[in-house]
Amino acid sequence: MGGVIGLWGWGSWVYSFGALFAPLQNTFGWNRAELATAGSLRRVEGGLGGLATGWFTDKFGPRVMCIVGSFVAGLGYILMYFVSSLWSFYLIYGVIVALGWTFSLTGNLDKAIAEWFVKRRGLATGIYRVIVALQVVPPFITLLMSAYGWRIAYVITGLLTWSICLPLAWLFIKPKRPEFYGLMPDGDDINVEDGTGRDSMIKIGQELVASKYGEVEFTLRQAIRTRLFLVMITYGAVQGFLWPIISVHLIPYLTDFGMSDVAAATTLSLLVLMGIPSRIIGVALTDRISIYKQKYIILLSAFARALGLFFLTVATDLVNIYLFVMIYGLGNGLNIGAWGPLRARFFLYEKPMPQSWAYPQC
Repeated sequence: MGGVIGLWGWGSWVYSFGALFAPLQNTFGWNRAELATAGSLRRVEGGLGGLATGWFTDKFGPRVMCIVGSFVAGLGYILMYFVSSLWSFYLIYGVIVALGWTFSLTGNLDKAIAEWFVKRRGLATGIYRVIVALQVVPPFITLLMSAYGWRIAYVITGLLTWSICLPLAWLFIKPKRPEFYGLMPDGDDINVEDGTGRDSMIKIGQELVASKYGEVEFTLRQAIRTRLFLVMITYGAVQGFLWPIISVHLIPYLTDFGMSDVAAATTLSLLVLMGIPSRIIGVALTDRISIYKQKYIILLSAFARALGLFFLTVATDLVNIYLFVMIYGLGNGLNIGAWGPLRARFFLYEKPMPQSWAYPQC
């Protein structure tokens, strides 16, 4: 069910943003640079809010964060009805909606999956990410805007956000790791005495995972003190610049090619759908190969995305556009499929930890 929340959240928030350009330009006369600034605010807020989200998720659990975030995001969509100026658009879409989905989606579901699954973490993450990739949301919202206008369309989107995400988060997302409920990751059976305390159960779970799968949990201090942590942050920041540019500007770019709004939104959905096979491959590989070789998955995905972008930059007809959609979509799917479980596996590491991961001691 977390996949359904992610499907709706990413689809209505990120993938559908470009579909707003034409309606808002027609209503207010704003140019694309002014509209894209809301997307930039969304990314800045997401980066800063992600720090708070991680802390709040550790403190209150993914269920609370998903419920609070979904409520705020739905409220933001409804408030879109009252947008009358550029600053109000920035405030509502670039801050309120972004804050809601940052709380709801940024790391929460990945954390829940990583805590509940070890042996099958890649499979569980893959199922979640494949569901997210079934993007029918952008064409749906584009059709709503065509039928009812963008204001009513976003009121409907807000109500659907509450109707879909709030009950699913409450019913299906557990607030704590399995040891809190007397269970073990992956449903492993273990004999414990009745009345075993929470802290003891967590320690038993950590020892079980360490002995059975060779994974040992990092503390925050230990993780920060590795070179790998800095490499991952840098890589995440670089790829974080690229995908928002595509998701924000692809629909307007395609309408310049003569596509209708619905066809352009459908093409963006196709770009995401193309990544389904490679998402499955990515998560399967992270379950089956050593963490020391998983960097090759990321390198392959980066090469495919670079090749896809080449076809987009030289595009003079729809053939090149669809080559971009196919190649970039496959590369992006491979990266998305591998990136979540890869981060969990690197900081639940196969011991002994390589000395080269640590910073030189002063």
